[in-house]
Amino acid sequence: MGILQKLAKSEMKNSPIPIIYLLGAGRSGTTILATVMNAHPKVQTVGELHQYFDHISGANKCSCGNDLANCEFWGAISHQYSDSLKQLSNWRQICKEKEAHSNIPKYLVSKKEVKVYSNIQERLFSTISEEINKNWILDSSKYIGRYLLLKRNKNLQLKGIYVVRDVRGVITSFKKQVQTFRNPLSTIFYYLIVNATAQWVCWTDHNVTKVRYEDFMEDPEKVLRRVYDKISLDLNEEVSLPEEFVMPHIIGGNRMRSQNKIKLLYDVKWKWELSMWQKTLYYCLASPIMLLNGYKI
Repeated sequence: MGILQKLAKSEMKNSPIPIIYLLGAGRSGTTILATVMNAHPKVQTVGELHQYFDHISGANKCSCGNDLANCEFWGAISHQYSDSLKQLSNWRQICKEKEAHSNIPKYLVSKKEVKVYSNIQERLFSTISEEINKNWILDSSKYIGRYLLLKRNKNLQLKGIYVVRDVRGVITSFKKQVQTFRNPLSTIFYYLIVNATAQWVCWTDHNVTKVRYEDFMEDPEKVLRRVYDKISLDLNEEVSLPEEFVMPHIIGGNRMRSQNKIKLLYDVKWKWELSMWQKTLYYCLASPIMLLNGYKI
């Protein structure tokens, strides 16, 4: 890192760390959105950071296929965690308990900072911030409880992006025999709960903007202009996107994380994989969220 960059980092130490946080239900398109946003010169996408302590223990690997200790991006960051495995396991357990979905109602009512959790996360974001040459860290964890906890820390500057997708696309994605499997009824229940909570956060927090997966895939430049303007990212008059996007060194993410480069491919397989009665039934069961977001039967 050059001397001018070190001086800039030094001046930023007293400023909140800028974080873009993607929230919403799984299989809603957060991985592709995060990868595209990583192409912005001021954004560093790190993946689902709530899984960091699982990965640093060696249980999981970076998207590049390496353990974090041997990854060209995460290696220097992980080197800062010379703590014992017992201590790291303790932090992992604390974060898992505090980020649990069951705590969300409490976090919506109480605004009190959870100090031990806050200290763990602030250290992690500070370590990443010191090692990168970007202004913004993009965390695509999706967990709403995590967002509500992080925003209480005055040393973190959070901007949220709530990503929502047609329930039929989410159901079709969850039915694939990859990663986590959910049957349609379980998916709809999960979809309603998560999106209802995320929508409430979006309504009550001016720092959260909503993006429909379908709008983004149909006109990514238009959606990105709106998102960048909302989170105060410098932007040229036009957004020029490449044909392919380099997969960043991310934690978590869907199966496309193993690819070196990806293209923007609009996934609408549900339109021909589901029968008409299935499309109608799933729409009706998830109608509160579907109608609210302008989806048609």
